[in-house]
Amino acid sequence: MNNIHCDQKLQPWAKNPKDIGIGIEQEHFIFKGSEAPCLEDIKTVFAELCDGEYHVRASDSDNRPLAVNHDMAGGYIAIKNDFCTHILEVSLPPLKSVVTLSNIYNDTWGMLDAVLKKHGIHRKLGGSLSSLPENWETVPSKRLEWFKSRSTSKPTPEYWHRDFGAFICSTQIHLNVLDENFYEFLPKLYSFEYLTPLLFSNSHEFNAKNAHCVRPLVYRDNYPSSYIANAYPKKIPSCKKQYEQMISSTKDFIRDYTFIAPRRFGSIEFRAACSQDDFSQIMELAALKVAGFVAASASEHTHRTQMEQFYDVCRSGEVDQAILLNDFAELVLVAEKLPVCFRDAFEKLSGRVGGRLGR
Repeated sequence: MNNIHCDQKLQPWAKNPKDIGIGIEQEHFIFKGSEAPCLEDIKTVFAELCDGEYHVRASDSDNRPLAVNHDMAGGYIAIKNDFCTHILEVSLPPLKSVVTLSNIYNDTWGMLDAVLKKHGIHRKLGGSLSSLPENWETVPSKRLEWFKSRSTSKPTPEYWHRDFGAFICSTQIHLNVLDENFYEFLPKLYSFEYLTPLLFSNSHEFNAKNAHCVRPLVYRDNYPSSYIANAYPKKIPSCKKQYEQMISSTKDFIRDYTFIAPRRFGSIEFRAACSQDDFSQIMELAALKVAGFVAASASEHTHRTQMEQFYDVCRSGEVDQAILLNDFAELVLVAEKLPVCFRDAFEKLSGRVGGRLGR
């Protein structure tokens, strides 16, 4: 079993995990019958939201809304499309109360479902599409032209597609724990990251190709090899200087697309997960990330799950049982000391891991 340092090494949020705030970026596919909603549908839905408590965040040349926000204590709720009209994203700021987060999450999506239904639009659960609807269309954005014109590696990777962003949806967890010490235990965080595709896969098909969890494979294959700040880094930084070097060495950098990324608002974004169906699953994912953060900041164990092992899990859904047993035992020790909201979610997760271990 891995050795855990004494409390003196723990960061303040690790000693008192109830101070950790959880934010969510949640994407879902939306369809009008079997087709993608058109951009006019989206503008109409967003205009209706602005008749209530939302205000325009971005608009087109005719001042029609393309993205909307709702201000709240501690931040704002942001609603927009991601890349195309058939992917809708809701972002919630990091909150320390899981009950409040759950209520806001469910109320927001419940409200959206009601508004979308009025326009004949519905959500489609899942993290990937096998093929794109014939009538799909992009949504204007600052990065759209870059995505459409980006170069690709040669030979063409297996999961490459010019419009890959229209095939996949994600659930991205933010934790408000960014500090100078984050970088030194980033390699340890990545050593736990295979658990995300192993336990939370909701994407099995992409452009008529199959895998246990295709979304991370899609991210790996859809950026040129010169774009270093992407997916699971080949060389994981272990200090801030190395991280800055990774960013500066990324050709034509527009954004940090690595699976564990520091953000300017003081949060860490976990980006590897497929879109989860409901808040209960999201909470299990968040509990895994919180436990991983506390364990990584306190552990003497230096084992790293290698990048190829991570992608092997994505392809097959299989992992060495000894590695899984060892890593999860370390997380269980930490989870026992977490606030009850995390412990309950982690207990559900432990049941799934136990099933894989034949317990």
